[in-house]
Amino acid sequence: RNDLFSAFYPLTAASPVMRGLALHEHGLRWTHAPAVLAHPLRDRPAAVLSLDLDATVANVEQGAPGDGAAFAALYERWSAISEPFLRALLTPFPPERAGLGLARRARLDGLRELLRLGLVPLRRFSEEHFAGEHATLLFAGCALHADLTPEAAGSALLGWLLTCLGQQVGFPVPVGGAGEITAALVRRARAGGVEIRADEPVRRVLVRDGRARAVVTASGEIVEARHAVLAACDAVHLYGSMIVEEDL
Repeated sequence: RNDLFSAFYPLTAASPVMRGLALHEHGLRWTHAPAVLAHPLRDRPAAVLSLDLDATVANVEQGAPGDGAAFAALYERWSAISEPFLRALLTPFPPERAGLGLARRARLDGLRELLRLGLVPLRRFSEEHFAGEHATLLFAGCALHADLTPEAAGSALLGWLLTCLGQQVGFPVPVGGAGEITAALVRRARAGGVEIRADEPVRRVLVRDGRARAVVTASGEIVEARHAVLAACDAVHLYGSMIVEEDL
């Protein structure tokens, strides 16, 4: 799991938006490895993140006395703000309501610490909290999912976020592969009466009264939009060939 994409799974599993879709009712199932993640160490027990907090704390404590308590304190801080934090992170921008909820939950000291986490490198964060390797490896390995080195600004926040998410929900994967998330979304949409037509390119977007009102497919069919037209293509193609100049 040395790529950014594996980090999307815990974010997906924990996302309040995705949870609100209840995709488990449409066939999506998550599976977990016996341990969330591990970093082997030569001639010593591996650094292991577990869904069992006590097991993680005991493992981290092997790195240095006191590291287990430090990890538990950092996770407690995450648990206190995780819901509004994820809502602010994963809901449409600007996250006004979620941001206010985060501010109330975190209070001034918590907001100040969050801001600092977004600025300091993970190496400094680790030196301030831990004396041993086990905890440092867990946080650093998670930060590397975003290709941030331990010396990079913001790496502390990414490491803290993904490590605590791993402790909270694990690093699950969809049973059957990543495509099962899409398949469950499709099944949910169809259950609500949505018609999905794939492999049918749109040639032009029709604009009336200054708003996108319909699309013309490659076969010449005009499909009216009930509410809006959502473009899932690059801006050059959309504005250069799919909308006539006088409509811009």
